[in-house]
Amino acid sequence: MELESWDQIVPELRKHGIVFSYKWLGIGKSDRAKVVQNGRVIIENLRKLLKIKNLDPPYIVLGHSLGGLYANLWARLYPAELCGVAFIEATHPDHEKKMNIFSPPLFVRVYNGVLDKLDSIFDRNRQFSEIKSFEESAQQ
Repeated sequence: MELESWDQIVPELRKHGIVFSYKWLGIGKSDRAKVVQNGRVIIENLRKLLKIKNLDPPYIVLGHSLGGLYANLWARLYPAELCGVAFIEATHPDHEKKMNIFSPPLFVRVYNGVLDKLDSIFDRNRQFSEIKSFEESAQQ
């Protein structure tokens, strides 16, 4: 999801305080990751960035989709830094396990396989993506 899709929400949130939004490494036009992007790495990178920007806790973290998994982890690792967490269509730690129960039709599996192969050909940075680290992040 592009950050621009939040353009109607962010101005409302800014009425109540500072809003800091960003995409982690390897997403959109951000810098490519040089190490595996699991939940801990993503959280530590964001914490460092907030410190550089002189934005001190406590924070309210909004976790959308996979970001919900990271917000959940942050709340468990550093509860004193957060005064709230909002989950928007958040990924559950058991997502992969639950999805493996569902078997899509053959044409969907073939189509997804082709897309996955194309993605691996054109995205040389893929081995570091947060999707490749999903299980590790969920276990964290």
